[in-house]
Amino acid sequence: MNVSKNDLFYILMSIVVAAAGVVAVSNADNRIGLYGLLGLLGIAVVMAIIVKPSLGANILVIAVYTNISDLLTKHGLPGIIKPLVAIVAVALVVRYLYVGQVPIGHSRTARVEYFLLAYFMIVIASFFAAADKNVALIDILDMGKDIVILYCILFALRQAQAWKQTAWLLMITTALLCSLTVYQLVTHNYQQNFFGLSQVIQDKAFGDATTPRIGGPINAPNLWGQILVAVSTLLIFRIIHEKKTLVKVAAFVMLGIISYVILNTYSRGAYLVLGIDIVLILFVFEKLLAETGILGAIAFLGMAFFLIEALNRACRAIERSPHLQDWLPWMNAIRLAVLSYLMTSFILHNAYIRYFWILVALALAGIQITYNLLDNSDRSLSTEGRR
Repeated sequence: MNVSKNDLFYILMSIVVAAAGVVAVSNADNRIGLYGLLGLLGIAVVMAIIVKPSLGANILVIAVYTNISDLLTKHGLPGIIKPLVAIVAVALVVRYLYVGQVPIGHSRTARVEYFLLAYFMIVIASFFAAADKNVALIDILDMGKDIVILYCILFALRQAQAWKQTAWLLMITTALLCSLTVYQLVTHNYQQNFFGLSQVIQDKAFGDATTPRIGGPINAPNLWGQILVAVSTLLIFRIIHEKKTLVKVAAFVMLGIISYVILNTYSRGAYLVLGIDIVLILFVFEKLLAETGILGAIAFLGMAFFLIEALNRACRAIERSPHLQDWLPWMNAIRLAVLSYLMTSFILHNAYIRYFWILVALALAGIQITYNLLDNSDRSLSTEGRR
């Protein structure tokens, strides 16, 4: 019997699963048994992602948008985001090594990625000038993790259908989180925060009277409002362009729920998202300068500029292709979502910039998928022409 190179990985995984199962079942120590079962779950996730890479992107989107890792840590439990990132990254590497599926379209997003790398290098360099080295190190490690998440999503979403499913998952996850908030607002039961997934702070939004402001899973009303505005942009495009009536109605309901929560964040930035003026843009730039210096500001703004420019070029390319008109609303939506997040001054607190990186990952993946679809369309036309 001949054993191929690809078979060796699955044979090894079978042995590991069998060994972990034996340890989990037979060991008297409950903790060892629990770790054994968690190991089995991790292996199962790896195997599932190898078969369906987009599952890895979906897992990371849910983990980031629910902020579940930080919530677990606040309740005295171990965080899960770093192990999840490691599992997804390992699974994707294994897939590309053994299945031979190489990432596509890097040249179309290279300038964005170079500026992103430059920004990260400048953030690392800021460690040496930081007054609090421990805080600076934590920020560097968090950003490094966020960039790994970005590339995991970028490499996991290689097909338009998988990209659309992940975009829908982002919208549905956000709407479900907002549904918890709607329950709080209707019942006035703000003590029930659903394990921290829907947090409320009492703040003086109007005069001296305290008003409950919705902070979502990050307990930050302004930032949560900005995140919701970006996601609502995707839903608006679905309502306009969706062909299935039932899906259009579902998108309208989700938009209504999210809009209601936006109103109750009492975030002026969220209210004025598309009408934001140059003064607030300059304020964002000033904050960026204060946190990372002139080089960091240039690198970040360069990355943002080339990302929007690449999205614009991709949308123009789609407009010229009569075969990809169904894909155009999705790219227009992610372009406006990125712009919305940028215009609502997301650099208020670097701790939650990870939400922006999810949008960046979807944008980069969408750009690369666009040109792959265009290349396939051109090859099909060329083949038909030869016939």
